[in-house]
Amino acid sequence: MSQKSHFWVFLIFFISCIASQFAHAAISVSPLRLEFGDGSNMSKPQNILIKNIGTKVAFVKLKILSIHNLNTKDRQEIQLENKSSNGVFFLPDKLILKPQQSKLVRVMMTEPATDKDKIFLIESTEVESLDSEKKTKAQIIYATSVIVHAKNATPDVKASRSDRNITLSNSGNTSAKITSHMQCDDKDENCQDPRIVMQLLAGQTVTVTAPYARPLTYDVRYLDQKLTQSSN
Repeated sequence: MSQKSHFWVFLIFFISCIASQFAHAAISVSPLRLEFGDGSNMSKPQNILIKNIGTKVAFVKLKILSIHNLNTKDRQEIQLENKSSNGVFFLPDKLILKPQQSKLVRVMMTEPATDKDKIFLIESTEVESLDSEKKTKAQIIYATSVIVHAKNATPDVKASRSDRNITLSNSGNTSAKITSHMQCDDKDENCQDPRIVMQLLAGQTVTVTAPYARPLTYDVRYLDQKLTQSSN
């Protein structure tokens, strides 16, 4: 898959979150990403903050989707009932927000980590009323990705380079967020942003294209860990 394709996959995955920055949006949602895992620190409940940044009362409904085959043409989004057996559960699922009012949505890991990652989206949609499924005219959906990492989560990300092509592979048991650093020419000038940002799944191999035929430095993030690595 090309670098351009991965860039668009990333945009699709977070498009509703990015939309919250525009002035026409009546609500804002943060953070864009939550991560859970085994261990006392990473299994604690976390919060999503929803704020009404408009001038009228906002009615908000939330739903959860399970994401499968991320980064592939077979990607699936399956809407789930909000129940603890999913492994992730949140409360409340409906909000009424006065202008400039903020409320927290509590997100909980409700099942122990398994041998594989689970990836979800929690979508927040402004509706005309809590009795209606009809969206407001803006029709913007705000989404927070929620990742429940496999037990004993350890990604093993390696990068090899052939000319400008960078092959990233993850032979570990959990996914990791890959974010490239700026890349410069052989005079350390004319630096460019490769725009390589993706969630690299366990067992996945992806080839992207960098601006220059030089080593690429990138960050590997998972749970509360951050590693900085480079290709050849």
